[in-house]
Amino acid sequence: MCFSLAVSEKMTTFASMIDERAYELALSQLAQAREEKMLLFEQVKHLTEEVALLRSSSTNRADEQAATIKELTAKISELSAQVEKLNARIDHLNEVIQMKDEVIKAKNQEIKNLKYEVANGRKHRFGPTTEQRNLLNNRPTDTEGERKQDFDGTPESLPPDSELHRRWSG
Repeated sequence: MCFSLAVSEKMTTFASMIDERAYELALSQLAQAREEKMLLFEQVKHLTEEVALLRSSSTNRADEQAATIKELTAKISELSAQVEKLNARIDHLNEVIQMKDEVIKAKNQEIKNLKYEVANGRKHRFGPTTEQRNLLNNRPTDTEGERKQDFDGTPESLPPDSELHRRWSG
């Protein structure tokens, strides 16, 4: 029995050594797990802070973008009003230009008419007046000179109402 007692005692010591080693191993693994847990907890804490910062910056950016959109909308409406005013002014100026073109066209026609009158006036200035033409048309004609010119010596060449024609014919 002694042998078995010694073996049993060794086994017990061996078992207790194994138990101690297992216990130490379990303690070291537990300590390592705690460290990992602390590290993971720190990572989670940092990530949570980062997400909070991102959310707040996202909210800030969204607010800034909304403000920018409002400013741009106001600017667009202001510029649209200016464009409408300018379009109205352009329309008015086009009407004024059109009226001036009509005036210029009328003046050009008037200039053409005046040039024509001046050109015709030169012809009439050096020609006989109406009174002179009437006097020339109503003057007594020199029939004696015409008769002499037309006479060729025969009684037929004398005008029928002349005295010589009556003498020779009759």
